[in-house]
Amino acid sequence: PLLFLGGHSARSYAGASPVSALAVAGISSWMSVASSVRDGGADLDALLGQLDGYLGSRSFVVPCPEPTLADLDLYLAIVAKVSGEALEGKVKGCAHVYRWLEQCGATLEML
Repeated sequence: PLLFLGGHSARSYAGASPVSALAVAGISSWMSVASSVRDGGADLDALLGQLDGYLGSRSFVVPCPEPTLADLDLYLAIVAKVSGEALEGKVKGCAHVYRWLEQCGATLEML
C-alpha cells in the first residue's frame, strides 16, 4: 500500500508523536522545495546536486520505505521543468537522484 504521509496519519500527528511530527514537517518542507522548483525560484542544477548528497544515505526525501507525497510532488516539479535527454544529462553524475527519479516514476505509473 502507498503511504503518502509515510505512515504518519493526521491522528498520529495530532497525538504529538515526535516521529510523526518530524515526518509531517519534513513532507511540508520538501513540498515547499517543489513549489520553488515550479515557480522558477530554485536553481535546478544546484538542487539536484544537493539532493544527490541528501539521498546518498536515504531512499526517499522523508524516511519511509515508499515514496511520500513530498517525493512525488518534488519529482513532478522537476520533470515538469526538464525531462527526457535533458534531464538525463543533468543527473548524469547524480546516481542517487537518478535512482530516486526512477523509483518515483515507477510509483506514479502504478497509480
